[in-house]
Amino acid sequence: MALGIKALAGKLPACRPGDVFITNDPWALAGHLNDVCVMSPIFHRSRVAGFTACVFHHSDIGGRVSSDNHDVHEDGLFIPLVKLYDAGTLNEAVMEMIRWNVRTPEEVVGDIRSQIAANHVCAARCARCWRTTASMASTIWRRRSSLAPSEPCARRLPASGWDLPLRGDRGADGGQGRHRGEGRRRGQRQRHHG
Repeated sequence: MALGIKALAGKLPACRPGDVFITNDPWALAGHLNDVCVMSPIFHRSRVAGFTACVFHHSDIGGRVSSDNHDVHEDGLFIPLVKLYDAGTLNEAVMEMIRWNVRTPEEVVGDIRSQIAANHVCAARCARCWRTTASMASTIWRRRSSLAPSEPCARRLPASGWDLPLRGDRGADGGQGRHRGEGRRRGQRQRHHG
């Protein structure tokens, strides 16, 4: 799917936040018309940083219900790569075209909307991850840069150790936990017992 999305992304016009594209081109992705792809750009710092896509096998896409179809046109509605949402505004004509060419319009439209929602969640989480990563990198760089060149890092650490809060997915108890790091100052001798 990644290679197919990369090829499709190369065919897109300039993207804006809120754009959503749709296709079921069997030669571009999954192999038959029932597999509908909904894809959306992911923005970071006002630029397209990637794409999220959801391919879903729809129960109906029109066409003949038969296993002996000889032509792709017998399989149902062929949706070329088109913009379903333009900067957050639904292209009603595309949705109506789909709705009027399938046997179960409410189910198909509902499934397409669920694909859009899945992409929205994915894009939001990717953007949050990138912001967090950029923020952590900035903090590490700032802390590293704040040390004077003549003062080694080890001298800045307390002799008793240090606490490093780790943030990540919350566990079953909902807590974030803390990690206690132990360290020695440069030149401090380690005591041997025995």
